[in-house]
Amino acid sequence: MKKYLKDINISSVCNFSSSLARGQNYYTGNVFEVYDKKGIINGSIGAGGRYDKMITEFINDGNEYSTVGISFGLSAIYELLKDNTMFNDKSDTDVYIIPMDTDIESLTLANNLRDLGYNVEIEMKTKKLKKSLDYANKEKIPYVIILGENEIENNTIVIKDMFNNNSIELKLNNLEKIKEYI
Repeated sequence: MKKYLKDINISSVCNFSSSLARGQNYYTGNVFEVYDKKGIINGSIGAGGRYDKMITEFINDGNEYSTVGISFGLSAIYELLKDNTMFNDKSDTDVYIIPMDTDIESLTLANNLRDLGYNVEIEMKTKKLKKSLDYANKEKIPYVIILGENEIENNTIVIKDMFNNNSIELKLNNLEKIKEYI
């Protein structure tokens, strides 16, 4: 079996053990366990195997149903994710737009920024500006655009860099220039 794993180039992520046994008596063939590659979790994060008789006995129509199943431990996976990208200090959101009575224009701006490849979030609840900025800081969103009627009239946006506390003004019809800043 180890030769097969090596020959199909998966021996670095898959290991065969003839002594592996699962405690459930419904397994009728191979059993397996899944571990995190870094070894952060001591036990398995998932396990399963082949169990032909379970479905056959449940349906009980005279046919035999071959089955393989797996189950994952959510608490173990949570522990892995907690130290990984899902819970790190960097937000997945690139730009946070705060509309000031400019919902339609803000949605249009968000779509245009998304077309340029940015992950954009829009504040769609009626919040005070300070609460929206506090949210951006709490979520560690690097750039904020406050879009009000003055910006619409002047055909501009102001992009605020939340980490370096500076900002830049761009023309709404020249969003491509945003790539020089973000």
